[in-house]
Amino acid sequence: MALSENTARGKHGRHGAADVPAKNAFHNMKVYDFRTPKKFTKEHLRTLNTVADNFTRDLVANLSGMLRIICESSGSSIEEVRYGEYIETLPSKTFVGYVTFNSEENDGRETTALFHVPSTIGYFLIDVLLGGTGQAVEINRAHTDIECSIIENLVSKFCGMLEVAWKSIGEVKLTVEESETNPKMIQIMSPNDSVIVISVEVKLGHIADKMSICIPSLFLDEILAHIDTKNKVKIVQRVDVERDKARKQHIYDALSDTELELKAVLCDFELGMSDLLSLQVDDVIPLDVKITDDIKILVDEVPWFNAKLGQSNIKKAVKLCSIAEQPETQSVN
Repeated sequence: MALSENTARGKHGRHGAADVPAKNAFHNMKVYDFRTPKKFTKEHLRTLNTVADNFTRDLVANLSGMLRIICESSGSSIEEVRYGEYIETLPSKTFVGYVTFNSEENDGRETTALFHVPSTIGYFLIDVLLGGTGQAVEINRAHTDIECSIIENLVSKFCGMLEVAWKSIGEVKLTVEESETNPKMIQIMSPNDSVIVISVEVKLGHIADKMSICIPSLFLDEILAHIDTKNKVKIVQRVDVERDKARKQHIYDALSDTELELKAVLCDFELGMSDLLSLQVDDVIPLDVKITDDIKILVDEVPWFNAKLGQSNIKKAVKLCSIAEQPETQSVN
């Protein structure tokens, strides 16, 4: 009886231990929303991460020089979300700039992106640029028109940095059109549409917050698809070049074993039929060339070299002196 109970407990214990990794694996799973499938591959996100990293470095360097303070960043992130979810994450009183996004890679078509500057960073920048110290800037209100103009000017400079960072993908043009201080009033697309959000965490003095750029996924998808097409064309062209080189080498190897007739011609002259019939042994035919003149070397009846007539040991020989001029091909009318 004791043996059976121990055996039962042993089996139960082993079963419980096996459930632990299974439960952990279940908790580590990510929920996938089939209503809004991801449009971008890991390769696309890696490309966008490169752009975001370059933009972050330029942004931090320019802010440090502009504000004369130490500016740091813990990095950037790329996330694909729905437009409605992005708007819900923005506070009710903040700065959002409308940016016209134009790309030559997309046949000159344009779209509207959003550039968000949180109030903590916005008021800090305004205070420092207007001569303040930026200390204890905590204001819970919407930006005034003058403050919006100042931030719009700064966002225009930030967009110029993003244009430079985007050159790794292609040429783009970013233009700040207007701004809004209430994100709930911004309706540039459907709430269920997919967007790419580039977030950059910036630390200025004692404050730290995230600026973000929201770009429609459909527009980016067309740009990245065009780039993928160009990359595939380059790969195909590279393969075609290598294939053409191998084909040429094969033809060259085949022609290398071909036998050609090489002929040395002293002179060309005309002889009448009566003179030809009267020729006998020991007759001498005078030629119109001197013994020191060049003779022609023909390759399959085509003039190829100019040569000198001479002797090598006890045999007649020719010395190649230059390349002969090729006769012009007559066009057929």
